[in-house]
Amino acid sequence: MPPAQPNISTTSERPYHVPAWFYAFIPNRLGGGLIAPLTPLFIVQVLNGNLADVGWVASLTSLASAPASIIWGNLSDRMQRRLPFMLAGLLAFSLSTILTGIADSIALVMIYSFFGSLLGTAVGPTSSALLIENIPEKQWPVSFGWFNQIGGLSYVAGMLIGTVWLQFLPDVFPNEAVMRGLFLFAGGAGLVSPILAMLWIREQAGRQSRVTPGPRVPGTLFAQVVERARYFLPNLSNLAGAAQIQNLCSTFGATLGKYYLYTFVLFFGINIAFMPFPLFLSQSLKASNGQVFLINLVKSVVDTFFFVPMGNWMVHRRGLGLQSQAAGLRAVLFAICAALAFFQLGQAGLYAIVVVQILNGISWAAISVSGPTIVADLSQRGKEARSIGTYNAVMGLAGITGNLAAGYIVQFLGYVTSFSVAAAIMLFTGILLWRLRGQQGHQPGT
Repeated sequence: MPPAQPNISTTSERPYHVPAWFYAFIPNRLGGGLIAPLTPLFIVQVLNGNLADVGWVASLTSLASAPASIIWGNLSDRMQRRLPFMLAGLLAFSLSTILTGIADSIALVMIYSFFGSLLGTAVGPTSSALLIENIPEKQWPVSFGWFNQIGGLSYVAGMLIGTVWLQFLPDVFPNEAVMRGLFLFAGGAGLVSPILAMLWIREQAGRQSRVTPGPRVPGTLFAQVVERARYFLPNLSNLAGAAQIQNLCSTFGATLGKYYLYTFVLFFGINIAFMPFPLFLSQSLKASNGQVFLINLVKSVVDTFFFVPMGNWMVHRRGLGLQSQAAGLRAVLFAICAALAFFQLGQAGLYAIVVVQILNGISWAAISVSGPTIVADLSQRGKEARSIGTYNAVMGLAGITGNLAAGYIVQFLGYVTSFSVAAAIMLFTGILLWRLRGQQGHQPGT
């Protein structure tokens, strides 16, 4: 039985409670943490790939998730069911992770990553639709924060186990066996999530957007709401030119259309910096695989701690200002990474990287909590799901192009150029978001 429900006081409003089924995602998030920075290391150290190969795998993953996030949301709406799609997505993560662990070529890793992302993305729109439909609008920011913290703790636990796994087991077993074993363990752990989902989610068939609440415990759901598959291609092609951008703006509102464009630039820059980050630590700063996990763990611990405070802070404030400041902070942090790569400090630079990761965690909490809330606030009432679906598609497009660009930038121009370009993009985007903040309408709770 889930624990008894406590009260979670958020503001002066009534206490906030979240259904127990949100906790069904904990094993899935634990598995994600176990393999968080593992794939790039696996491709280079076990399969003898290069940074361009890493970029292709990351880009194919994003290529699959961008249209899938909208397709699954649309199918879920048409069938008026959420649970079957959640189960398919949770199972896809586990299966693709296990298959990656036994893959003997980069081509197979690409295939498994692509289809794992294609099917695994179904979890986002279906679970998010339940949140938006069952949580009052004023509690959306707090909900985003609470779920990110709970899911983040699971992710952190996975990264902690992964750190210990990679730090000590290579002394006993070959490095390849250790890495493959971690993939298998992560996939197996993730198989618990669909079981919990079937136990805790009681869906009323034929009645869209409602579930029967289960026993309540504290928590929230990370929202990546997506709907309407027929909008996907127009939304991506609308980024091509001025006339198309004008059409997108007229469809969703001028401010929201601009925010989509700025979001693309923001996440393009983020992907350029973070796609090669594990290999930057390993190759440039001479970190061991265990240290790579530990350094990424620092960021995850920090952003997990700050998710709820960021959600509470946003209840009566504008998210665009917060996101602009987070982008500006990341411009400084990426510039520091470029300097560390330039001066070739080796392991001495790891101390600075720990500080960078602490601040990266704070900035990510601000970006991830504010983004869906900004879109929901700027969208036309009754079209929030469609708008956030487009937001996810834009982020997916940024992932496709940013990851691919990062692989080739690092392969041919080096880490200094990659981080410098990312820093410049963050600064530029921060300015754009700051100028846009005056056009944001009401915020939840104001």
